[in-house]
Amino acid sequence: MKKLLKYTVIGFGLLILAGILAPMIAGFLVGAAIVLGGFWLYERSESSVMKLISIIVMVSGVMAAIGSAPILLLVIAPAVGYVVYKLWKNDEPKMVTDNPFDNFEAEWNKLSK
Repeated sequence: MKKLLKYTVIGFGLLILAGILAPMIAGFLVGAAIVLGGFWLYERSESSVMKLISIIVMVSGVMAAIGSAPILLLVIAPAVGYVVYKLWKNDEPKMVTDNPFDNFEAEWNKLSK
């Protein structure tokens, strides 16, 4: 019964999180699609008027994507945290042999803790 309650609470939490994040993700993806469409139009246009219109489309797409930019922090922050954790965890020197005189720094760190 406790597992059912735990999984139900986790499920509702994930649904609420998805409901909060879905509009931000959709806004960012739509803005990125508008920028890509403007770039595609810029590459294929021959007149300067169409190039100007495509630049305006790209700027509006960038502005739409900037409005949803906090979703990038949500994606990048855990990845950066994981990398920092891994680098911090592997900070201690490894012992190569069992002889304490070969690994003086590692043995000294053990004794000073």
